Amino acid sequence: MNLVKKLSRHEAEGVQRPPKSSNRLPMGIRAEFSRINCHVFLSHQVPIFVEIRRVLLQKSFKLGIDARWDTLLLAGRSVTSPGRWDELVKVKTCKVKLI
Repeated sequence: MNLVKKLSRHEAEGVQRPPKSSNRLPMGIRAEFSRINCHVFLSHQVPIFVEIRRVLLQKSFKLGIDARWDTLLLAGRSVTSPGRWDELVKVKTCKVKLI
């Protein structure tokens, strides 16, 4: 009973309680891939090869969306050497963050 009286007295004095926390659990998801390979065809059936190494994708309640990779490689069929591929773009160690 004494505790109830003290609590009601503090409320009457204007003491604010901390806001109640949300009932939602802070959850996230994380995925790691050592290598992703795919072929993409542009207009006029121009083939492009895409390789991404050491990919990390994660979605966090507090931090948002985060994507990282060590190497992104785009290659196209060689014009000068039939049957071979040439590097078009190579991006090393990149991080993209959406909040």
